[in-house]
Amino acid sequence: MDMRTITLRYENGTLIPLDTLDLKEGETITVTVASGTDDDRRRRADVLKAACGMWKGNVDGETMLREIYAARENDGTRKVEI
Repeated sequence: MDMRTITLRYENGTLIPLDTLDLKEGETITVTVASGTDDDRRRRADVLKAACGMWKGNVDGETMLREIYAARENDGTRKVEI
């Protein structure tokens, strides 16, 4: 599956591609809509990149999962320490 990001403009109920699409007549595609300006998208991407790996070395993932599952099974009568 070939994936790429293109820009479209919404006009009178229709999405109009601003880039060339190499599609065959009748071909079906999936579109994911992300509204906002390019600056908004870049800012969100920067925040995500900055957060990547921030838990590494601080949290034991296996222990955390066990505690989460234990808390879900808790009927409210047991104290779950995290």
